[in-house]
Amino acid sequence: MISTKLLVGNAAEVPSAWGFQYYLKLSQPLSSDGVKMHSVFRKEKTPSMYIYYNDAKGDWYYKDFSSGNGGNLMQLVQDLFNITFSQASLKVLRDYNDFVMSNGKFKVDEFKSGTKYRVTSFEKRQWFTQDKEYWVPYGIGSDLLEKYNVQPLREYTMSKEADEINIKHSNLYGFFRSDGTLYKIYQPKLIKKKFIKVADYTQGMDQLQFDKPYLVICSSLKDAMCMLLMGFNIEVIAPDSENSIIKPSVINLMKDKYEKIITIFDNDEAGRLAINKYQQIYGIPGAVLDMEKDIADSVYVHKIKEVKKKLIPILEETLSKYKK
Repeated sequence: MISTKLLVGNAAEVPSAWGFQYYLKLSQPLSSDGVKMHSVFRKEKTPSMYIYYNDAKGDWYYKDFSSGNGGNLMQLVQDLFNITFSQASLKVLRDYNDFVMSNGKFKVDEFKSGTKYRVTSFEKRQWFTQDKEYWVPYGIGSDLLEKYNVQPLREYTMSKEADEINIKHSNLYGFFRSDGTLYKIYQPKLIKKKFIKVADYTQGMDQLQFDKPYLVICSSLKDAMCMLLMGFNIEVIAPDSENSIIKPSVINLMKDKYEKIITIFDNDEAGRLAINKYQQIYGIPGAVLDMEKDIADSVYVHKIKEVKKKLIPILEETLSKYKK
């Protein structure tokens, strides 16, 4: 009889390697190379789901490029069974203890990940009607997309040593620098993984003319393009991701070029935290547009005229707070 001493009392004590092997019905134990498999969320011909060891977190994670889902064991269980975090915790705890009572304690091996997957190639394509249908509701047309070097992609490939995956989506875009360097891939139809960062770059820097008095730092390139459509006396840039902050060297250069700099970030907790960071670190004031989650979504829902009307007093008030 198996001892009850082997049972755990908290889902956090459950080995994540066991969870991934158990819930994904893996035929082989996890190894340091991880696992590439077909998505469990969508039917696909080419495997695009990966189980890998995250050195930074010291735990096993997954990433499904076909659906955009990804995260730790608890996130996997939530996604698989469409349940809450609390429900997932109870399920993992119960299932693991049932396993132990039948099979004994799961043997945990420690692994270190090797190199990470990175974008190694991509293929551009022509613009299609589907692209127009996506961008036009935001007020963004071909001239602005061309100015900011946004180009449609047919597919891209991510590689890790000898392993590689090929990703295709109907709405897939590459964000390029003026010299043709790809710095980001945009997948707007994927809820959880809209962006694949390829290289560090402050978005919009190549387009700056330094001929306006004010600079607005936005959350995203799409927000920045929408801001330009409103005809304000501004130029715009955006950090390379919503979780990063623009480097001091760039900010100091911008302070020499513009009379005033402000931030307009997303209407959520992350946006407000970012506003506070820029205020505390650089003395740059900021605000949110409280119509929708972000500027682009506000334009999509309320159209440019209404968004501009709402933004005018917000910009004026925020600019009045700026101290060089």
